Parts: sequence; C-alpha cells; structure tokens
Amino acid sequence: MHPKITVSNWIVAVYFLYMGFNIVTEWIYFFSWGAEVSPSFGMPQAASAILLGAFVWVTRKNWDVSALGMNREQIVGMMIIFLYGGVMSVYSDIAPDTLSYHLLAQKPEFINYFQSMSNSGFYVAWSFSLSDQLFYYFRYLLGYRMGTMLNTIVAIVAFTQIYALLGWIPALRDRGNGRLERILSCRLLWAFLILLPMDAVAMFGVYYIDLLSIPIGLEVFRLLLVSRNNVQKTGMTVYFVFLNGCWIALKLTNIIYVIPCVLIYLYFHRREILWKTWMLCLACFLIPFFEYLAFNYICTGNPLYPWYNAMFQSPYYPIENFKDTRWGPKNLFEGVFWIFFVARQSEMPDWMPVGSSFGLLGAIVLSYHYWHTKQSGVQERCGDAFASCKILIVLAFAAMFLWNATTGYGRYYIFGKMLWGGVFCIFVMWMWKHSKWGKKIALTCMALACAALSLSVGLSAAGRNWSWSGFYTRPFMPELQFVLHDRTESASLDQRTDLFLLSTGQGMGLASLVAPEIPALWAGWESLAPSYYGQFYQFHVRPESNIFDLRMRDMKGVEEYIQNQNKDKFFITHISTESSRIGKYLLISIQPMKEQENHVWLSDEGALPIDVMRLSGEAELSFMYGTFMNVERSGKEKHLRITMTKQGGEKEIADLPLDISRVDTMTIPLVLNGTQDKIYISACYADGSLLDTSDKNKVFVINPTIRMMTNEGER
Repeated sequence: MHPKITVSNWIVAVYFLYMGFNIVTEWIYFFSWGAEVSPSFGMPQAASAILLGAFVWVTRKNWDVSALGMNREQIVGMMIIFLYGGVMSVYSDIAPDTLSYHLLAQKPEFINYFQSMSNSGFYVAWSFSLSDQLFYYFRYLLGYRMGTMLNTIVAIVAFTQIYALLGWIPALRDRGNGRLERILSCRLLWAFLILLPMDAVAMFGVYYIDLLSIPIGLEVFRLLLVSRNNVQKTGMTVYFVFLNGCWIALKLTNIIYVIPCVLIYLYFHRREILWKTWMLCLACFLIPFFEYLAFNYICTGNPLYPWYNAMFQSPYYPIENFKDTRWGPKNLFEGVFWIFFVARQSEMPDWMPVGSSFGLLGAIVLSYHYWHTKQSGVQERCGDAFASCKILIVLAFAAMFLWNATTGYGRYYIFGKMLWGGVFCIFVMWMWKHSKWGKKIALTCMALACAALSLSVGLSAAGRNWSWSGFYTRPFMPELQFVLHDRTESASLDQRTDLFLLSTGQGMGLASLVAPEIPALWAGWESLAPSYYGQFYQFHVRPESNIFDLRMRDMKGVEEYIQNQNKDKFFITHISTESSRIGKYLLISIQPMKEQENHVWLSDEGALPIDVMRLSGEAELSFMYGTFMNVERSGKEKHLRITMTKQGGEKEIADLPLDISRVDTMTIPLVLNGTQDKIYISACYADGSLLDTSDKNKVFVINPTIRMMTNEGER
C-alpha cells in the first residue's frame, strides 16, 4: 500500500496543474457573474494561481511524481511531435467548429447570450468550456496561429505516458537481439502508432478540443492498473474520481470512457471504499464542471443546454434531443460492427484503420487464448501481464459499445482507437512469440500500421485535416510571416456597420475576431428560439441600419445561401473579399428586402442573357461574381466574359479574370441607345472555350442588375 498519490511524470503533473488553474479561474468568474461583478482581466487569474499554489504547498508531501526517465528514444519522439505540430500551426485555423463556437467559448468569463443584446453566440458555445479555456491563454500569449500549439504539447504529454505504459509489456521492456525483433519491439514506434490514429493527426494546428482529454484517460487507465492489487487510501480514490470529473468537463462525450473506468475501479475496491468517502468523491467529481451545469440551468432552464432538451425543455432550443443523424449506426448489424463502418462514414475517413481493426481481432484471439490457458495455470504465473491486458480489453469493448449506442462519431472516439492500438501492440508481440506463423503475421501487421501512419501524416500535412489547410491549399512562407504577429486582428471594417446578421455559425467566430465590438446575431436563432431572435432583431434593426453578413471564402453552397436570404427577406447589395491575418473572408452587405429577390446564375446553365432592348441613356451593369472554392481544382484559368449584341453583331465590353480566392462586386458603365439587343454573361477558360460543365469550380454571378442613371445620378 502506497501512502502517496502517484502521478505519471512531472510533464503530466504540469499539465494537470494548468488544468486545475483554469478550473479555479472558471469558478471565480462564475461567482463574479452571480454577484454581477466584472473583474478586470488578470485578477481572477492571479487569485487562481495563489489558491492553487497554496493547495500544492499544503499537500506537497502527499504527492509522488514519477521521474520522466528520459532516453534518446523519448527525446527524438518529443522533438518529432513538436516540429510537426509547429509546422501545422503556421497555417491559421479556419475549421468550421473553431469559427462557430470554439473561439466564442474561449473568452474567460460567463456571458448570458440570451440576456445580452450585443451578441447571440452559437448554441454549442454553451457546452462545458473548460477545454476552450485551456486554449485561450495560449492564443492570448502566442497569437492565433501558435495558440493551437496546445494540441501539440498535449500530444507530447500523452506520448510520454504511452511510452511509459508500453514498458509494462515484457516483450517491449526486454528487447531481443535480432534486427527484426528490435524493430518490432521499438517503444518509440509503437508509441507513435498508438498515439496517432487519423483523427488525432488531423488535430494538429486547430483549436479542436478532442486531444486535450487524452492525458486524463491515460492517467486513469494507469491508475486502474496500479490499483488492482493495492488497497486504496482516500487520497488516491479522490484523485481518481477528480480526474474522471475533469474528463467529463473537458468534453461531455467522454462519458463513454468514464462509466466503464469508474465501474472497473469500484469492482476492484468495492470492499474498501467507506460510505463517508462517497460524499467527498462525489464533490470532487462535480467540481470541474458543476459551475457549467448551474450557469446553464439559471440562464436557459437546461443544465446540459442544448443537449437533452426534450427532458429539460428550455425555451431557447426546440423540444427535442439533438442527434446528428449523419453519423452512427442505423441498425443492429451496424451497431455491432460500427467501428468498421466509421472508417468510411466520417467527415475525416480513415482509409486504413489498422490499429482498431487488428486490435479488435487481436482482442478476440487473446481472450480465447487467456480462457484456454486458464486451466494450465499460465495466467497465475504471468498474473500482471494477463490482468493488465484483460483490463485493457474490457475497457476497449465497453467504451466501443457505449460509443456505438451514443454518437458513433469518429472524432469522439480517439481515445478508444488508442485503446485498440494498445491491444493491437500486445497482439502483435504475442504473435511474434507464440505462433507458428506469428513472425510473418506480426511483421505484416507492423508494416500495415506504419503505412497507415505515414498516409495519415502525409494527407494531414497536405491539407486533409480539420481545418482543411496545408501545403496543398496554402503556401507556407506567406503564412509564416504572421506567426507571433497575429494576437490581434488587422481587419478594418466599415465604421458604419451597425449589425452582423450571420447566415452561418462560422460567422460568429469571424465576428469575434475581426469586429468584436459590433453586435452579432446568428440567423439560425429564428428557428431555434423565435422570440429571442425577434427581440434581438427589433433591438438593433432600423430602416437606416447597415447590416452585414460574414462568411469564410467558400461559396459551394451559393444556391442554398441565396434561397435562405430570400426566405429571410434580405437582399444582397455588395460582396467584397477582405484579407486578414487569419485568412480571407467575405463581407456581404444585406438590406431588408422590398420587392426584388436575390438571383444567382451558375456557369453550367449556359450564357446568362440580360434584355436591354428599349433602354436608352447612361446605365450601369452591376453584379457580384466569383468561383466555387473546391479542393479539387481544375488547374485552368477562368474568365468572366461580358458581351453585348447589336443587329446580329457582338461586342465585348468586359473580360474579368477570376481568382479562386476572391468574390467581388463589379460595376460596368454602359451607354445604351435603344438599339442593343442583349447583354450576355458567360464563363470561359483563358483560350476562350466555354467552361466545362464537369468543372467543380463553377462560376457564379449574383444579382445582375441594370441601373438607368438620371441627370442627378439616381436610378
């Protein structure tokens, strides 16, 4: 029985202290909000540091932080992760979820968006924000790009934990003498293979929070292993429970791991935990996330807002339990084998899920082997190795079935894939040692796993990551100049802007970056909470109001966008492409619709005719134009050609080269005398040939309009 609370190593301890600092800070901000006090930035942080420092000092004798045990392999592994993460962080994060709610949730204070008439937020921003708070200080100190380095640091922390856990496997701890055996038992290689499934590799350089809980999961798993045969004192049990509370606070979907881990721990120590310990454990479990439950309940009537609203019935969300039907099993067969289906049915398909697939197969083989050898006494002679593997297999299966039954979404299962990666490692080493054909099978499995890792890293670096940015989509050197120089946004918007009425949730993040002082309303609230939308709208919209929409430079859904603007009764008058330190975005001027509706023309519809017969005098042809921004580029230069026909002849009046990275507004002066027939707008390549209808980067034109000018210059 060990009298002290053990921690994996000092790097893990530092990360946990940083997390504890944010938890205490959040509680201070919560009490400040309840007391209607707005403390200056730095005061809650200083108070948190003092309180946490005092706690560490008082309890210092109760902790046993293991040495890191650095060796050449570990140093090399940590350097590789740091360099790769650093390169990917050079590219600014424009991932949809980052812009929709992660940036909003990073702000270190509690804001009741339904009471404030300055910002509407995005509904997912009400979820537990501890993970986003961890990112905030990195972004504050290092800037927008390098702020994502937290994911890299967390990956390094997890690497040290996995490397140490691999030492529990005898075949990896005692490496053989043969060359192939030394390669096969390389802990550095296995640590990479377990740590970096496709979904994890795609996390580098983004503000997605899914990696942040991995060190928690690994520490909880280690505690399960070390506590199996040890009587647990109250301190160790409280530490275990507190970590599980942090696990949930970092992301609610982690409950699929918390439930089996807690049940396994209770099974091991069912006779040791006293009833008086239960209340202390419950309090420590709730500390990391109870303030979010209380805040959400007070503001919305739903402590888990917006989730499970069919139960709590908040007026700020439809009375339904949200379920993204795009993901997850559709029937019993898929439910059992969903881990194989998800490799294809995902936002980030994993084309070579070697670790999870062979890990599942290995679990079945190893389970049969352990059961078969039970009678022979092999398990008794190798108790620790067998028991550790059984815990790993039970946890992997339990988490998998809970994941299947809840979301089935690949990104929420990164730790589960790591568990299967651990089983895969044990299976490969067992095959090498105990099977007639094992050596060939083991080498084949290892080769496939290395190929899968190489493919994942290569694709992610090229742009197949959650931000969809990399060497293929954006040049490296122009991005490098902004590193450590993008703590503040450089965009200067029209000072006459009164309101952002945002068509997408991504616009909320953009607004918070480029113009945080301007009120912003997400149009989606009109269907989610009509009364709140109407109140906000009436408060800000006046006949003279200047209203804008913000979108990232991606107009593949331009037809749907036009339809939605027509439905919402807003007319698009001007679009410009703005450059900022995070990248290019669209500034779209809209106004309440009077009579006219928005129209869009696509290049695959043929030439767009505009009738100008019987029109005479000075005029202007105005329109907004651009191309779809598709990763699958045609590679051909595109032009927008405007011609005018007169008595059977044709005259070119404009030839506009198209830039895939821009959407702009064009005004062309005209002199009409009543004899012209039509004006044609058509899309073509540089050689004059019409645009191929199979070209995915279609050209579009929005609201082409002829304005006749009077002597005073009016319409």
